[in-house]
Amino acid sequence: GLVYYFTGTFILSTISKSISQHFSKELLIAFIFILAGFSIKLSFVPFHMWAPDAYQSAPLPITSFIASLVKFVVIATLVKIIILGFTPIKLEIGKILIPVILITILVGNVLAIKQDNIIRMLAYSSIAHAGYAALGLITADYTGYSFTVFYMLIYMIMTIGIFSVLSFLAKYKKELLHIPNMAGLSKKFPMGSFLILIFMFSLAGIPHTAGFIAKLYLFIALIKAKYLWVALLAILFSVIGAYPYLRVLKVIYMEDQQLQLNYKYGLTFLIPSCITAFLIIIIGIYPKPWTDLISKTIFFYLTQLFYSH
Repeated sequence: GLVYYFTGTFILSTISKSISQHFSKELLIAFIFILAGFSIKLSFVPFHMWAPDAYQSAPLPITSFIASLVKFVVIATLVKIIILGFTPIKLEIGKILIPVILITILVGNVLAIKQDNIIRMLAYSSIAHAGYAALGLITADYTGYSFTVFYMLIYMIMTIGIFSVLSFLAKYKKELLHIPNMAGLSKKFPMGSFLILIFMFSLAGIPHTAGFIAKLYLFIALIKAKYLWVALLAILFSVIGAYPYLRVLKVIYMEDQQLQLNYKYGLTFLIPSCITAFLIIIIGIYPKPWTDLISKTIFFYLTQLFYSH
């Protein structure tokens, strides 16, 4: 409503031209309201409290959908709105986002540490990952925006993969969603345990997985944009955030208990989990085609789709 009041339009390219000609603080306030709406879906602090309960209460396929595809679409839409509608104030937007993003990453990582339910742990970690993805928005640079979309693409792949394995486990023994109950899983379910290892390594940002590459690109973009201190804090928070994922692997591979688990492999488990694990390894080794695709898409938005006339 505020944007329409000051610009007289909802067309993004026209909004951008209007801001260039007549910039006012009110338009920046209007964007803050837009950002608040997106923050709810992305679980930015302080709009994050719904995520753990929603993730735990919903059926796991629905949780996977909310955590992966929905967040990817939402942040891609936010990037599109900034690029096409608010380019003249992208530097101011970046500065506004710094405290929000850093607090979001810290809160998500710290709260994930004390969770014993793996779904709640992934819910809190998703808050942190949304923050990591938004680091690219701070740069106020189209390369940074590309890496934001790239990060959420990688996060979507990782989330689909880990929830495929967890859905399979919950189908046969729901108690295994409680992290301490996963002790000895590597002996009873070796293939699934190895897939969990790949996904957890990638979520933690361990080299050379896709999750590591996605974080690395964002940190490089921040440093090039002269936000070294933001990059250093984000790296520090990444170290903290690795603990919940490594704890799961410690329980699975280094602890033991008498675990009874009878299961039968099915295509609904093998196809999504194996494909996503393969993509995580391949993108971690050779990410260039994926980053090029996203960069070309953003270039298309900037040059042809809206400005060809």
